[in-house]
Amino acid sequence: MPKQWILLFFVLVSAAGSAQIIYAIKDVTIVDVERGTLLKKKSVLVQGNKILSIGNGNNIPINAVLLNGNGKYLLPGLWDMHTHTLRKARLSNFFPLFVANGVTGIRDMASDMPLPEIRQLQKDIDAGTVLGPRLGCYTGRIFDGPPQPDTLLFTYPADTTAARKKVQSHAAQGASFIKVYNMLSPDIYFAIADECKKNNIPFEGHVPFALTASTASRSGQRSIEHLSDLLISVSADEDVIRKQLAGATPMNAIQSSKKRMEVNFDAAKNYSPAKATALFTLFARNETWQCPTLINLQITSTRGYIPLLMSDARIKYFSKALQENWKRSLGSRLTGDSLQRALFFRQSLRLVLEMKKAGVPLLAGTDLSSSFQMPGFSLHDELALMVEAGLSPPEALQTATINPARFLHLEHALGSIATGKLADLLLLDANPLEDITNVKKIAAVFVNGRLLQRGDLDALLQQVATEVQQMNAAQP
Repeated sequence: MPKQWILLFFVLVSAAGSAQIIYAIKDVTIVDVERGTLLKKKSVLVQGNKILSIGNGNNIPINAVLLNGNGKYLLPGLWDMHTHTLRKARLSNFFPLFVANGVTGIRDMASDMPLPEIRQLQKDIDAGTVLGPRLGCYTGRIFDGPPQPDTLLFTYPADTTAARKKVQSHAAQGASFIKVYNMLSPDIYFAIADECKKNNIPFEGHVPFALTASTASRSGQRSIEHLSDLLISVSADEDVIRKQLAGATPMNAIQSSKKRMEVNFDAAKNYSPAKATALFTLFARNETWQCPTLINLQITSTRGYIPLLMSDARIKYFSKALQENWKRSLGSRLTGDSLQRALFFRQSLRLVLEMKKAGVPLLAGTDLSSSFQMPGFSLHDELALMVEAGLSPPEALQTATINPARFLHLEHALGSIATGKLADLLLLDANPLEDITNVKKIAAVFVNGRLLQRGDLDALLQQVATEVQQMNAAQP
């Protein structure tokens, strides 16, 4: 048994039989993420995995285990809504890092695990036999093109009939959604969209290069990731750019992605407020959710990030082999000069703010598994970038709390602090409405009702760091 799982086993054993324990967080300030306000001097009772009650101090039973909430802030657990976590080699490291950073739920965007195994893992997490973030939704292989043999992570439908059958298979095996990707042809994309509607399963992901963001929205795509196609769609030069793309020599997936980034540099030069207003009005009307993954966009558009990230203290939680892989992968993806990359990222931030103003629903996500993305830590970075884009701290918090709950149709059980909701909670030492970086100042986490105090969280972090040190020492 890996050492990480041994630690998680002991954490769970220490909590075993605690279903009848009542925890009372006394005199705490509740962060009302829906209204962006504070509810002071409240006492919150947690029993099992539910919030039992909220009162003014007169609701505390004599047998409750008291937690001093004076001077502290209670926040719903955070969600990372774009991860690639569900791969067997990652669970033992990624899960404790999520929990230690207060990320109590994730959406996973592709997995090499069979869907029945994921469903069982979801049940184990919900039952408390595995300590990890709640699996809000997940998919299997990513749908992409052109037709070719499937890989562990991608499926490439040969034609529209094959695409429909693959949608049916994913739905029958319990996938929460279908993920669409860059190189899908229009006919296969529309077949996927139609079959998803017939099978009552959403489709989410990238805007295929052969289509537009507005077409994706009108086709019913539930979410668009990474702001894909948006800068082109809101450029005054859109028609010229799309003609150039249509006339380009056929390329493989990597070449096409780099070409797309270069085109985005041109698109960023001539932002059209009128086109942006029209597109974002469409998104809001169709409820086309956006998961910008700003932290990933920042990293992939900034060459200077490599030495900066290599000196980041958080790098100790990741093996040297993975760090070197990150460096190679990121180096191969970077293109353009520093001014082009800076303008691209600045305009990406602008898109997020303008969409927020237009009422487009936003989700916080990181694209975890991309170079230098770190479980939990990068979600904190994403929230800081949401604020840098122009969102207020309460608005940024909504993208990682109540908005994910609404996206998942789980607002009755998650996303805010209320009696009867599930006890996924963060106890903070400072007010996140004043400074979004205060979400890092975690005193304790309730994950599915399990209480982990600061010492427990530090133990999780230390165990991962120790395991990584041993892995590094074993490398030649």
